Amino acid sequence: MNKKTLFIGIIFIVIVLAVFAVGLHFANSSHKTNKSFSDLLKDSATVSQRCIFDTNSKYSGEIFLSDNSLRADVRDGSKTKHIILTSSVAYQWNEDPNSGARTTLNEVTLMDVNAKYPFLCQDWKADPSKYTPPVQQVFYSSKEVGQQDTTQTANTECQVCEGLESTALQTCKKQLHCS
Repeated sequence: MNKKTLFIGIIFIVIVLAVFAVGLHFANSSHKTNKSFSDLLKDSATVSQRCIFDTNSKYSGEIFLSDNSLRADVRDGSKTKHIILTSSVAYQWNEDPNSGARTTLNEVTLMDVNAKYPFLCQDWKADPSKYTPPVQQVFYSSKEVGQQDTTQTANTECQVCEGLESTALQTCKKQLHCS
């Protein structure tokens, strides 16, 4: 019985040390920053990160960054807003399937992408599907995007789909009307 108690004690200590080590890894791999969504989009060219933020007043949410793309799921009170930003286009929508807009970065209306927010970020293994607009969402283009050379716009937007798995790739291309 004494050996059994000793064995359980050793197992307990090993588990406690493992949990402590994981906690230290998270604490060491995360960092605080005060940046805008636009700044984070620029950073995404060289880093893949997952960030959380809470302004303690209006907004809170989660941001995913990688490969010159940013995905934000932002809570504004009881509503959730979604934004996908790439170097050439911005998608924004809420839970209403007819609320989507495809715009330029400067035309994002769901929140101020140039305002600074407090973020807690950590390294993240990029998931390209985070940057694919939902198929069921209807996106309306702004006049400015509609007046651009549609061939150039389509080719640039379709690059967002590159690197996705087969089903996600097909869904992305269908949503963006890529060939």
